[in-house]
Amino acid sequence: MIFRPDRPDLDLSNLGAESLVLDPEYLDGAVIGVHAGRVVYDYDLIVDCYVANNEDKNLDTWQEFVDFNTIRAIPYYGEQAPIVVSSDPWLVEEHEQEEDAIFITIDNKKRLVVGD
Repeated sequence: MIFRPDRPDLDLSNLGAESLVLDPEYLDGAVIGVHAGRVVYDYDLIVDCYVANNEDKNLDTWQEFVDFNTIRAIPYYGEQAPIVVSSDPWLVEEHEQEEDAIFITIDNKKRLVVGD
């Protein structure tokens, strides 16, 4: 069960019963919403959660870990896989013209889907 005491406004009511969530549980802190019944995570918040909850505080280490162990695995999770997005303005602008780039809007911000 996803619990975000810091985000009482987070509406998880349309979360599908079969929706998959990321482990460990402290990654709940990276949840930013629900889209099409799937949990949506912010990439930078995922990395921040790992940094905050582990002895190794090296940002590059955890970015590499997330890229290899999370982003690359998402296509294998199936239709209810979590969605990982980036709201980095540079990435959004960089990929905006790509035909196959996927964007969703959450909290009135355009976000690039980085794992789908």
